[in-house]
Amino acid sequence: MGTLAELGELAFVSAIRRLTDKSPAHRGVRLGVGDDAALVKTGAATLLTTDTMTEGVHFRSHWLTPRALGLRLFRVAVSDIAAMGGTPRYLILSLEAPGDYPVDDAHELVSGLVADAADVGAALVGGNVSHGDRLSLTLTVVGDAGRHSAKRSGARPGQAVFVTGTLGDASAGVQQLEHGKSRGKLVDAYRKPPLRVDVAKALVKTGSVAAMIDVSDGLAQDLGHVCRASGVSARIDTGLLPVSRALQAAGEDPLDHAVTGGDNYELLFTLRSKKAEEAAARVCRRFECPLTKIGVIEKNHGHALVVDQSGRELHGGYSHF
Repeated sequence: MGTLAELGELAFVSAIRRLTDKSPAHRGVRLGVGDDAALVKTGAATLLTTDTMTEGVHFRSHWLTPRALGLRLFRVAVSDIAAMGGTPRYLILSLEAPGDYPVDDAHELVSGLVADAADVGAALVGGNVSHGDRLSLTLTVVGDAGRHSAKRSGARPGQAVFVTGTLGDASAGVQQLEHGKSRGKLVDAYRKPPLRVDVAKALVKTGSVAAMIDVSDGLAQDLGHVCRASGVSARIDTGLLPVSRALQAAGEDPLDHAVTGGDNYELLFTLRSKKAEEAAARVCRRFECPLTKIGVIEKNHGHALVVDQSGRELHGGYSHF
């Protein structure tokens, strides 16, 4: 099918429009891809987030197939909507690529995004295509907030700290990819982040969640965001951190990956009471989502927002700059 330069912008946008027209009908879309702007219906309260993935910064071209790249882009961006207990509705994609980028790859990339989004009821409704020196993708997600959105600022002393899934797999997977390994459970954890939209919505709906965030830049850093927003500190028992067998067997330091490794996209939250803990456990069993209590919220310790069981400060995580 050639390259994007050979096909041209208008023809490529038309191809995307045909792709979205074939996806399941979305009741909120009045006008989608193909006009100056999308026309959509939103709820009483709207959540907005955006995320960028750039070749050479967030991934290498040989790490993922184009379809897997589209899926990963969606899951990374929608994780922020999940972390607030929201429902993703509409997607706006900005695609920047070199002129010699293959059309088939671009089509597969968008197809992977559209298909994964459709599974949770979200639709691609517009965006922009631009020439660039390297592949860069920015996805904006518009979501509906529930009656009670989860925020970072609700943690209080005495509340237990929980996390879903396992920690550290994806960051270890990135290291393996950088060293030439292309298969395995840790690499798969990077390529296909968990999709926690449904379990997050159900958790927030119970009224059990006091504060919540997604683990994108590392447990210590993201829990630090919660503590800072809430004016508290957190004490974590590192012996309780959920670490997969694959990570334990990888020859890496599993604790370092679990505490500071990014790209997890699991849910990290505090719960209001023992009764709330029981409600959260029921929700996670229903969705077959692993749930682990890893610590407790305490009064503010000053500069040390997150400490281990012996009081040693835990810090570090991903930073662009």
